[in-house]
Amino acid sequence: MFVMPRTLIICVRAFQGITAAASIALTAYVVNWHLRGRHLSTPPSINFLLFCPIFTLASVFYIELMQRFAPKATRPILSLGIEAINCIIYFSGFIAVAICLGDLAFCNGSVCMAGRGAAVLAAVQFSLWMFSAILAAKEIFQGGGRQIKLPGRGRGTRDVEL
Repeated sequence: MFVMPRTLIICVRAFQGITAAASIALTAYVVNWHLRGRHLSTPPSINFLLFCPIFTLASVFYIELMQRFAPKATRPILSLGIEAINCIIYFSGFIAVAICLGDLAFCNGSVCMAGRGAAVLAAVQFSLWMFSAILAAKEIFQGGGRQIKLPGRGRGTRDVEL
């Protein structure tokens, strides 16, 4: 069985954090442009794409810090669920922003480029979270995660592992 080195996971988490910070900067620039001018309100897809990297930073901190400082309190299935949620929100976020930008009559200038960049970074984040979720699922389902033991019932029965 091939076990992924911990350094690969740390590199993926670092790249997730860096791209989340860049995505916050680009998306906040677009939101600020909408709030400053006499434009229509900020599109909901842009607001949602601003939420996604904030949730990512919280997820990365939770997953990494809980494993380091409270390893007995971590649940591998919960970490896998958090990674799956990040996949879902980034997938829906970059699709929504791409549709929003595609529906514009014209799209030029720094604000439009920032919106496009945010959509591309969201697609990169989706790929990163999908990669880390696949690694986590592989580790859990191949027995690398902690297993739950149920006590046997009655005499002569053994403990059952799930």
